Amino acid sequence: MNDPVGAKTLDIMAGAKNYNRWLFGQIRPWLVSPVAEVGAGTGTFVQMMSDLGLAVTAVDYNPQYLKVIQKNHSGISTLEMNLEKPWPAALRNKFSSVISLNVIEHITDDFQALANIFAMLRPSGRAVILVPAHGWAYGTLDKNLGHVRRYDAKSLTKLLESAGFTVTCVRYLNILIYFFTNRIIIIGCGPKTMKVSIIIPVYNEEKTISAILEKVRQSKLPAGFTKEIIVVDDASTDSTLKKIKNLNLKLKLRLITHSVNRGKGAAILTGLSKSTGDLVLIQDADLEYDPADYVRLLEPFKNKNVQVVYGSRLLNYPLKLFGKHKTPMPIHLIANKFLTHLTNFLYGHKVTDMETCYKVMRSYAQGKKIGWQDGLIAIWTLIKYRFVD
Repeated sequence: MNDPVGAKTLDIMAGAKNYNRWLFGQIRPWLVSPVAEVGAGTGTFVQMMSDLGLAVTAVDYNPQYLKVIQKNHSGISTLEMNLEKPWPAALRNKFSSVISLNVIEHITDDFQALANIFAMLRPSGRAVILVPAHGWAYGTLDKNLGHVRRYDAKSLTKLLESAGFTVTCVRYLNILIYFFTNRIIIIGCGPKTMKVSIIIPVYNEEKTISAILEKVRQSKLPAGFTKEIIVVDDASTDSTLKKIKNLNLKLKLRLITHSVNRGKGAAILTGLSKSTGDLVLIQDADLEYDPADYVRLLEPFKNKNVQVVYGSRLLNYPLKLFGKHKTPMPIHLIANKFLTHLTNFLYGHKVTDMETCYKVMRSYAQGKKIGWQDGLIAIWTLIKYRFVD
């Protein structure tokens, strides 16, 4: 099989039936279909998983190993993949469980290997990783077996976390056996399912409320994201509230009402107090913001270090006073740029559109409500909260 040491080791381990059954018992609670074994070898464990009725895919770099699996184990899908190279997007989010037993220690670029495993997992999926323990025990036997390294719990946890995992369980196995057989088994969660609380403050929006709620309902989110819709009616005096109630059963939204008009800020605070999501997205009810942009807004949060995302209307939006593509309402653009530069100067930040939440501007005919008085208020507010409060 062009891998005499690996093939011999696999043959020996395949014969250790009692040990294999015991080890499989350790990982069985974490397995949910569909499951993949990365570094499946000749198929000892894929058959055990298949016997439980799990949909199983065997992944290995060695095509000869996969041919053995195809010959000896029916109903097992196989994939020939190199763990040290990025895998194609087609494999992303395909599996609820991934196991890799005594594999990662053979890989020079173990970070890339774990990143590939992480990418395979569905949101909140589980990976079970088994590796040899204790770096100080690395020696001739490891070298003969093709091990690049051994691990301790701390270093392995750090490595998995850097690849994106949330580590939920670390255990040492074979404690009573001679140190060179000692193993760490570690359980890592894949991408966490993130709930987005979409808060919609409304006041007298009878002309647009039905349309915006339907757009929000139909909006797509990135893989791994779910949504809850919270509508806060700020004591509307038109038919807005009636329309929301008529749509409530269809949309499965959460409706909160104010008995008196308290303003948009208060409506948002009410929504925040009732939200249960990991993220909060403020959606205006006047069709100025387009829910079709949710995917672009939320994708950056797959990076756990991202805290906030702002949409920008001005990032690539030059001022054009003449011609076919001249800027609509140029005074608004000039005022926005001035306020943005003032914000950056006062607060030492570098934003491109200080007034935005997320805004995709379609046309001013849809109801731009900001006038010159609001610009003066904005300037005073920026200075006040920079130097006073």
